[in-house]
This record gives sequence, C-alpha cells and structure tokens, in this order.
Amino acid sequence: MNISKKTLIALTLVMVISLSACSIDINMGKDKEAEQNTEDIKSEPAKDIKSENTPAPKDMDPNEETMETKTENAQDLAGITKAMATKYEEKEENITITIEDNDHMYARGTVIFKDAVSGAWWLAFKADKEWEIVADGNGAMMCDDVEFNEFPVAMVETCTNDEGEEVSRR
Repeated sequence: MNISKKTLIALTLVMVISLSACSIDINMGKDKEAEQNTEDIKSEPAKDIKSENTPAPKDMDPNEETMETKTENAQDLAGITKAMATKYEEKEENITITIEDNDHMYARGTVIFKDAVSGAWWLAFKADKEWEIVADGNGAMMCDDVEFNEFPVAMVETCTNDEGEEVSRR
C-alpha cells in the first residue's frame, strides 16, 4: 500500500490530537490510592455513555469537529488524493488536494500538481467506499457531470449546459 508522506503526517496529527484530547493520566506508581481507584473502576458495571439525545457539553463549540469527524476527513483526503493520483498516473506526494466542501459521499475542491503553474477544481463521489474523481478542470463545470452524479445543489449551485450557458441549479 502506497501512502503519501502528507497523508501519513495528517493521520499522525489526528492520532496525536486524539490522544491529547483524551487526557489520559497514567500513574506508574504503586501507591494505595491509585490501586483503590483502579479497583473501584473495575467493580463498576459498564455504562453506555454515547446517546443520540445527549447534548454537547456547554463548553464545547457546536461547530468544532469531533475526533471521529477529523479522522473521517483525513481518510477522505487520502482517498481523494489516491483517486486523483490514479486518474493522472501521478505519485500522491506530487499532488496537493484542498477539500472545500465534503459530506463524505460527495466532495469538491481544488488540486495542484507539483511543478504546475496553476491548479484546477475537482468533483468527487464515493462509491463502494472508494473515492472517484468524476470531473475536474480549469474551465466550466459541466451540468452533465454534476447532474449525472447527483451532486447536492448546495455543493454545486451553478453549472454550464451543452450550449455554454451558465445555469442555476436552485
């Protein structure tokens, strides 16, 4: 499996952030209080702490990404980079992908290849857990590509029809 250096760095950062957020306190000593606390934890029955109806803590920003979302975003970035590398037979480390909008099934953003003069836009679709680049370029975003793949209107509000006219999808 060929993982780019950027992908590896991104995944490492996600893991470091995850561990930092968990605030793990490991006591390597053998003091009696630590042993008693361990016994108390072991003797308590497991509780289901995940609930759909549990509100976010008051000190948590509702717009802040969870660790799960950050991991999923990193996986999407890696998958889209891989799809672009496959499409253009290019090494992943020579590609810089920026995701501008992503619902984990559809995504859009920009790409620039190493040594390229300028970048391009792209649209991607996740099918069978694999990302596919369905359209990309420097020019118009064609309605046929957008509508065939049923991209959400909120993600692609306008496109160009076969006559070269810009069309609102709203």
